[in-house]
Amino acid sequence: MKLLKRILPEDEVLDGSWQRWSVAFVYGWFLINIAMMWSVRDYLWGTDTVLVRFGAGPRMIDNFVYMLVYDLDKFPFVFYPHIIAAALSMFDRWWSFIPRIIAWITGILLYYAATPVFNSGMLLMLLLAFYCIPFYSRSAHPIRIMLTNAAVWAAKIQVVLVYAFSLFFKLSGTQWLAGDAVYYTLQIDRFSNDFFRASSTLKDKLLMMSMDYAALLYHAIFPAVVWLKKGRKALLIVGICFHLFIGIVMHLWDFALAMIFAYAFFFPSNSKKIV
Repeated sequence: MKLLKRILPEDEVLDGSWQRWSVAFVYGWFLINIAMMWSVRDYLWGTDTVLVRFGAGPRMIDNFVYMLVYDLDKFPFVFYPHIIAAALSMFDRWWSFIPRIIAWITGILLYYAATPVFNSGMLLMLLLAFYCIPFYSRSAHPIRIMLTNAAVWAAKIQVVLVYAFSLFFKLSGTQWLAGDAVYYTLQIDRFSNDFFRASSTLKDKLLMMSMDYAALLYHAIFPAVVWLKKGRKALLIVGICFHLFIGIVMHLWDFALAMIFAYAFFFPSNSKKIV
């Protein structure tokens, strides 16, 4: 109980600086993601969709989650409320939990209605969006303070778990251990560009292997070092560069920004006593 009170104090509220920005980044990511898909929104969720639709089970929850699969005419009633709710969710107000619930639910509906076009970046943001629902850094109510602190801790733990499980699955295969994963990935048109394929970069086996092992090393040390005051800033800067590489070279901006935005939860923030 003492440890729990230290983690989730009832008489301390986050001062806000980076933590408020962190929450704003989470819901702002959904707006950026929608902006990137704006030109093809009708082909993903509208009646002109090009995606294959699958059926769902007879349970009510299945029918709700797959609503856009069954009835594409409902697309505007999910898509546009999602945009409005995500924008309102960025504010740190007592009522923000209402649009955050709406943004989370509509985000789930959009995800399941167009699963093939999303990656783990969307799943991470949906998880963080759920954790951040009760966040309100200006609250003086003990329960709301605990929920706010719990939201921040849950977000941090979730990011750490992403790296831990990613490392586990990478080590479970053979290409990462052999130092071939980055090389083969950059050979795929979807995850590379003409510059890399035309240059001698891909032919440098030592460089390719170094990138593989550097990624594995980062995944291994992140879950431990990110909790330390010393080394955390450098670790996050390296991570930002790593994910910028994923965005710029591999064209996975949705995933890259999801991870970079999630880093904001680890930047230092002050706390103040409620008296």
